[in-house]
Amino acid sequence: SFDIRLAAVSPEFTVQIRQTPGAGTTTNGVTLEFKPDGTLSAGKKSLAALARNQWYAVRVVCALGSGEGYTLEIAPANDRKAVESHVLPLADPKFTAVHRILFYGNAAAAGTIYVDTIAWEIA
Repeated sequence: SFDIRLAAVSPEFTVQIRQTPGAGTTTNGVTLEFKPDGTLSAGKKSLAALARNQWYAVRVVCALGSGEGYTLEIAPANDRKAVESHVLPLADPKFTAVHRILFYGNAAAAGTIYVDTIAWEIA
């Protein structure tokens, strides 16, 4: 889980949860994209339009090894009861372990994204 806030001008920003079992081998389980217009998408599916300058709590729940997909929950950070929930397929059904969680941006112009309160729970 993590909190995110898009500034007035934001670059494209991606969060990936990956499995990297060997050199040169990567299996993506979850890819979330935050677009400059505020759109949150997973894979090719647009899920939500995020308001500028507002914190959102984002939570990904995945039963590793099940191949059943994952649940994405997003809510305004100041109202965590207003949860929007999506059940989504894994990017690759062979995803069975988390080796890396990546947060990265892609920008050709100035912009800002804030990320806070990153938590990784294994249960």
